[in-house]
Amino acid sequence: MQKDPKKNLPAYIKINAIMDYTEGKMAKRAIAEKYGVSHVSIINWVNEKDKLLQECRESARLLEGLGLPAGGQPLEPLQEAPMQTGKDRAALLAENRKLRKENEYLAHRIAYMESLAKVMGFNPGSTRKKNGLKPSTSSSSPAGRGT
Repeated sequence: MQKDPKKNLPAYIKINAIMDYTEGKMAKRAIAEKYGVSHVSIINWVNEKDKLLQECRESARLLEGLGLPAGGQPLEPLQEAPMQTGKDRAALLAENRKLRKENEYLAHRIAYMESLAKVMGFNPGSTRKKNGLKPSTSSSSPAGRGT
């Protein structure tokens, strides 16, 4: 059996593996299997988590941008905010449902407008899409009209 060459995984994968382990979601070997590394790598990542988080902060230049203390002071590890109740989940599901309906409505509206343009003899493919344009800052923009 040949040993795989050492993998340099992105920091976010290591942080996710560390969080899975520290939160007790899975055993070391299950986490190692999930991320495709050995269980010893998981142990090493957990032991070096403060160093890993500090490197991430330095590479992203969070220290200057967020006004955090500079220097060799250790910073607290970042934590993901868990959903507190089923109400949070229900609210997110309701918002997701609403956004899907709105997206479906807008897709149908675009299809209707394109078919109407074809009937009127206008070729919608000949115009430039709005995706590449910058938003308007003039007073004629919808925000400036007070609608």
